[in-house]
Amino acid sequence: MESFKFAWNAVLEVRLQGLEKVPTALGKLRHIIDNFVEVRSPVSGGCPLLNTAMDCDDGNPALRDLAKKTLQNWQQRLMKIVDDGIHTGEIVGAASPKITANVIISTLEGAVMITRLEHTLDALQDARTALSAHLETLAAKPRRHART
Repeated sequence: MESFKFAWNAVLEVRLQGLEKVPTALGKLRHIIDNFVEVRSPVSGGCPLLNTAMDCDDGNPALRDLAKKTLQNWQQRLMKIVDDGIHTGEIVGAASPKITANVIISTLEGAVMITRLEHTLDALQDARTALSAHLETLAAKPRRHART
């Protein structure tokens, strides 16, 4: 469990690097996605969360619970960014923070799995392209003022 915590914290640090400098919610989501795609993990062997979740589903309940809490923390972090964007009017009010978080996480983690099997970064690049298009659908459109 300590190894998982160490690996996850190392990965999280690089994935969130520079986030505090990004002023907008959509910019923060893009920044996280870009870091996930562009910044190599300081831990070899793929994503610690993905690996742990797949390997401990039945064999180690304590490790499974830790992985589940880690996932929930990641979801909460992304959901808060989306929620903040809704409150500032940057993101459409109909956007679901939970759905957005799950789409980002599942797309990126799925791309990691494909990348590992194919030994190419194409899937991660494709994931970024798809997620960028998805984020565009969440952007609130500027209101037009009625002419008088």
